[in-house]
Amino acid sequence: MILLPALEVTARCPHILHVGATGPVEPDENRQNVIDSISAQNAFSVLNHPNWQSHYNHCPQELMESLVGYTGIEIYNGVIERLEGIPLATDRWDRRCLRAKQCGGLGLTTPTHHRRSTSPGV
Repeated sequence: MILLPALEVTARCPHILHVGATGPVEPDENRQNVIDSISAQNAFSVLNHPNWQSHYNHCPQELMESLVGYTGIEIYNGVIERLEGIPLATDRWDRRCLRAKQCGGLGLTTPTHHRRSTSPGV
């Protein structure tokens, strides 16, 4: 098992996973600024659960296409099986991969990242 330190930047949507985090980043409404801040920590970013919510568009495709410097897209999230939306996002990943030289996919099957933290500010 490989464990990587990560934070989910959720404020001001859409959610971005900050993998390899050495500290928090400002949850800027401009998601490109968030990705750039993550990259400045020599970490990488993943656009999370794009098909979440009843409109299946937590992260619009147009936004995915406009952002640069992120490593990939969360293509499966087990928590979304209990919420509105679709847990699988391979359709969005396929569309992005057609336009990008490289775009990774990440699947999360455990709900551990949805537990409330007891640490202040997390």
